[in-house]
Amino acid sequence: MLKACAYLMAAKPAEWKRVRVTAVVTQPDMFASELCLYLDEAYFQSHVNAAPAEDKLSTRWRLQVPANMQEVGIAFDVEGDDGEIFPVEQWYFGEVGKDF
Repeated sequence: MLKACAYLMAAKPAEWKRVRVTAVVTQPDMFASELCLYLDEAYFQSHVNAAPAEDKLSTRWRLQVPANMQEVGIAFDVEGDDGEIFPVEQWYFGEVGKDF
């Protein structure tokens, strides 16, 4: 996913300069992970406006993150169908910094 995100970042046309390209890795439900193109800054901010994760997934998993990519992690709780609460982390890689 990180390589695909890096490719999309490099291939993005100049007129899409303000479109954020990200790879979102979701834990523990990896099947919810996705590549995202955020066309609206407020929409992107609504996704990353949660409690920051305490460490980095790239460190935990020993990922090689390309130099032009940033990493932001958030942590929150989700209620399952049975009422059980479980922790979720979402890790955003790519154009996630304020200066993208």
